[in-house]
Amino acid sequence: MKIVIPGVSTLTLKHVFIDYNGTIANSGKLISGVMDQLIDLSKIYKVYILTGDTYGTVRELLKPYPVEVILAHTAKDKHLVIKEYTPNTCIAIGNGSIDYKMLKEAALGLAVIGKEGCSSKAILNADIIVNHIEDALNIIKHPNHIIATLKE
Repeated sequence: MKIVIPGVSTLTLKHVFIDYNGTIANSGKLISGVMDQLIDLSKIYKVYILTGDTYGTVRELLKPYPVEVILAHTAKDKHLVIKEYTPNTCIAIGNGSIDYKMLKEAALGLAVIGKEGCSSKAILNADIIVNHIEDALNIIKHPNHIIATLKE
């Protein structure tokens, strides 16, 4: 998807990388309504879930959905994944210190505060900050929301 942000840049986005725990799940369990939104999002972008899979359940849980699970145990791991997929085509969504490098590297980084909170590193390295994952997913499905938030 091509998004022209007046006074800033033009984004050509193809991939969405999303942290699991704290972002789309709390205590290892998916937040209600998130998978329906990810299904919709997968019609526009290729969607990846980056996780250390603390509970060992993510691959099986997400198997029926149009997302790819990538194991990433550290901030460096997540950063390297984004670099592999050409950062200027990537959106990153996360909430923790483990996410700050991918938020900074991606063309568009969204920090989600959510019920588990959000690290200051994630906030300082994001382009957009939201209170709930559904807000983040809605923003990236509707380019005008991105434009309205980031234009100068």
